Amino acid sequence: MKRLLYVLVILSILLTALALPASAKPSKVMLCHRGRTISVAQPAVAGHVAHGDSLGACGIPGS
Repeated sequence: MKRLLYVLVILSILLTALALPASAKPSKVMLCHRGRTISVAQPAVAGHVAHGDSLGACGIPGS
């Protein structure tokens, strides 16, 4: 089930990136990586998501 979720997330990221005009494509993507927000290049997103990182910034502790 997790593998299917990862595949769907990766596919949605790729399809979104392909749908954007070249001038609108972001060069970095924010991920929550081991509890810390990081920015990675688009090609690195799939690898991070595959090992459990999530898209977007990490939540604020205590909220």
